[in-house]
Amino acid sequence: MTRQHGVRQLSERDVQLLRFIGEQALVTIPQLAYMTGRSERTARWLRTRWERTGFAEGEKFSVEGPTVIWATGPGLTLADLPFTTVRPSSAIVDRVAACVEVRLAVERHHSAASFVPYRELSYGVRDRHALPDALIKVDGGELALVVVQGERLPEWRLEERVAATKRRYARLLVVAAPRFVDAVRRIDAEAQVVAWRWQPWKVNLPRLPLPGPSQPPVAAETEKAEAAPTPETGAAAAATQRPAQQPPRRRRRRRRGGHGGDRGGALAQPPRPA
Repeated sequence: MTRQHGVRQLSERDVQLLRFIGEQALVTIPQLAYMTGRSERTARWLRTRWERTGFAEGEKFSVEGPTVIWATGPGLTLADLPFTTVRPSSAIVDRVAACVEVRLAVERHHSAASFVPYRELSYGVRDRHALPDALIKVDGGELALVVVQGERLPEWRLEERVAATKRRYARLLVVAAPRFVDAVRRIDAEAQVVAWRWQPWKVNLPRLPLPGPSQPPVAAETEKAEAAPTPETGAAAAATQRPAQQPPRRRRRRRRGGHGGDRGGALAQPPRPA
């Protein structure tokens, strides 16, 4: 964001971020920092700037949760989105924020796939009961994304939700917290289930079973682990690169002079060999 003749001018990057936020309904401060490649301090600065211009708002819904940012009406108009402003509630923050990180995982590690968010799926649709949280298009097919995270969801309610989505879409990808995984597999044995928990204070992208030309995160982490030096190899490399130590230099001792009351003294000269 820059200033021109005293007026704040948004950059193209600001518009792209506001469009992403508008499509997903919200993002958290750690997610905004991840998307910009900057620190959370910079993300908070962006939130303040957008609030002052009226393009976004932010709020902390719980003591344990992060600050949430969403686009306002002017922000949605600026991003050329047809949606109306919806202030998020604390009941949906976990699930919507988890969908954000699933989208980030798709865009980063599976460039052959495309992500259709819930707001786009539900726009202009009256019956939203059977809609998934998002749609992932890959290999000429569609995967209906169902995200189950921190909700207090009884098994019968989870079964109803999965069954309603299954009636409309043949293939399901369920990203669920570990405590829901067994229940999901009992409900639909054919669904692809990913055990993953959304963490409020840091971005932890899930590993999705999707094809793509990009390198999966598992292989990337393996290469990083292989390239990282072990304590033994690190110590050996440091020993070979460390320059040879020079012998310590002898320091001359300063003595007090005894003539004329001179307390400063002079440097004592070493005795010469006979």
